[in-house]
Order: sequence, then C-alpha cells, then structure tokens
Amino acid sequence: MRSPLALVLAMLAITPGSAGAQSGFSWAVGGGAARNRVDCETCAEIKHYWGVSGFIRGGGAVSEHVTVGGELHFWQAEIEGNDAYVRGIQGLVQWYPSSSGGFFGQVGLGLSRIRSSFDVGGETVRGAETGLNVSAGVGWDFPLGKGIYLTPRVASVIIPVATIDSPAGPLDNVVSSLYRFELGLTFR
Repeated sequence: MRSPLALVLAMLAITPGSAGAQSGFSWAVGGGAARNRVDCETCAEIKHYWGVSGFIRGGGAVSEHVTVGGELHFWQAEIEGNDAYVRGIQGLVQWYPSSSGGFFGQVGLGLSRIRSSFDVGGETVRGAETGLNVSAGVGWDFPLGKGIYLTPRVASVIIPVATIDSPAGPLDNVVSSLYRFELGLTFR
C-alpha cells in the first residue's frame, strides 16, 4: 500500500503551478511563529518554547527547477524573564518539481547560535553556543502581481551544538529543533 503523503507529493509535483519558471535573481523576506524544542543529555526535561521567527533570503536560479542562495533566520522568545534566541545563516537550495513553479521543497546547511534556559539538577541555568544547522521545508509561491509572490512555508532547523559550558557544569549533547510556520513575500 502506498503512503498517502507520497500520493499528495506526487500530485503536487505534477500539478501546474502559477508562479512561473525560475530564472534570474530573487529575494524574500518574511516571518511568523516557531516552536523551539531544546534538549540535552544532562537536562531534567525537554523544553518547548513558542516565539517569533523571521528570515531574509536571496539567491539565483540555476535551472527552471532549482534556485540556490543564502538565508539569514532568527527566532526570539522570552523564557522566565530572560531572552532566548536562535540566529543563523545558511546556504539554501529550493527545488520546484514543476517548471511552472508553485510548490517547492528546500534544504539548507549553515551555522546557528542558540541561547536558552536549561533545568539541570533542580537549577535553571542559561547557556549559549554556536553549531552547525541543517534544515528542510516546503512552501508554495502564490502570485500577487508581476514579480511578487506570497510564500507560505513550513520548515525545520535542527541545531546540534554538542556541549555548552554553564555554571552548573557542562550541558552535553544540546540539540535545538526549530519548527517554523512563516509567511513571506518573494520578489523576482
């Protein structure tokens, strides 16, 4: 039996889009909400925090189906009266299954810095560190006018930073998983 998700993705891939073939330079800006899941080996519990997220992206088409570019992204929240954040930069590849545009998938690789609160041994400690990030997501370009598109997307960014030194001792195997729900404007 075939997966329902595979069927939906196949239908999206062959459905003609309305965004047009990818060509030239494009840039996008947007924002929304994101949920950050923070965990570590020595943490008492897994934490989930909602916050504001945003991005700015630029790049160029390498074919009718593929664009390559870079993205700056952020997530910000207040946790127990302290600021927590994720800030990053990444290389991003977007793939449009249909040359007429519309639906796309994306993957990225880069660097992010996380700052958060952690519960360790009954004590709340704060820590920050920089690590590699990997991301994946999907979205759709809806035309608003000549060269302007409304772009909703869902994406995740995973940031394993290994160890964060804190007053309570090292926080081992820290992983921040950011689940982003964003709406952007794309300009081509």
